[in-house]
Amino acid sequence: MIDALEETAKVIQTPCGDGHMVWHLWGERAPLVLLHGGSGSWTHWARNIPALSQRFRLLVADLPGLGDSDEPTVPYDSTNYPASTARLAAIVQTGVDAILGDDASFHLCGFSFGSIIGTYLAARAGQRVKTLTLAGSAAFGLPWDGLNGNLKGMTNEMTEAERIEIQRHNLSIIMMAGLVGEDAARMQLRNVERARVRSHGIGDTDL
Repeated sequence: MIDALEETAKVIQTPCGDGHMVWHLWGERAPLVLLHGGSGSWTHWARNIPALSQRFRLLVADLPGLGDSDEPTVPYDSTNYPASTARLAAIVQTGVDAILGDDASFHLCGFSFGSIIGTYLAARAGQRVKTLTLAGSAAFGLPWDGLNGNLKGMTNEMTEAERIEIQRHNLSIIMMAGLVGEDAARMQLRNVERARVRSHGIGDTDL
């Protein structure tokens, strides 16, 4: 499925640090910017893209330091989430402006970590944002009972099969309800292996 989507995408690069931010584009009509979750990539939207591309021109990001995008010039700092998140949002806006033009309006949807980046982007873009949709968002500063289970870590000594099982376990706790298939776990393993921005603690803040 991922390969089939890649074949139909238009891939665009925009500035990010000393390198590039990578975007996958599908469809036509009104622009919709999709921002993925933490330790992820555009593939978080894989099952949404076929349907949404029938109604929107999709701009699906690999956020800075995640997926195939390069890192920002100033590293993402977990001791200063507000400043770091604002810097990422500025890079994303530069990309949106390069693709659409700096006065174009667009719809915006963020998932998890992407929803937090999305709120900063919406604050910057103002009236240009037609709609803002937050999926699986956090960092509201509200009380909660924590995760329903403990996350597991990976080591270099683990086999790929063992690492896939770790991702299956972790996804079932933090990202997906019900049974997590091997394809989803394998996809997220590929995302985690490329992730250089660490945003795990941001959900416990009021950002």
